[in-house]
Amino acid sequence: MSKEEKAAYAAGYDCGLNGVTESNCDFKFFMNPNHTKEWERGKKDGEAKRDEPLKVKSTYLFPNGMVVTFGFNCQQIPSLQGQLNKRLYTKIKKHSDEKTIWYGFENIKVK
Repeated sequence: MSKEEKAAYAAGYDCGLNGVTESNCDFKFFMNPNHTKEWERGKKDGEAKRDEPLKVKSTYLFPNGMVVTFGFNCQQIPSLQGQLNKRLYTKIKKHSDEKTIWYGFENIKVK
């Protein structure tokens, strides 16, 4: 794969994962059929990654009541963090399984 095809794939992937921007939809990616093909392949892969269900690897409850949650890619999951409340706790449980590590939740009651 050429350098240009790799760049087209990366731009398509970014578009599929994060949405359209001027840089990931630049005309240069569509001037050559092979570049267009790689861009479309990248977009498809990015959309698939974006649509993967959330899977919680670990979640941390801090003494001040704040919760920070991480996925299996070691990235924070912004939609599953904030001040602990019943709604947030329920959302985290929905995306957790028996492998999820819960830190600081040992003696809490969620209201």
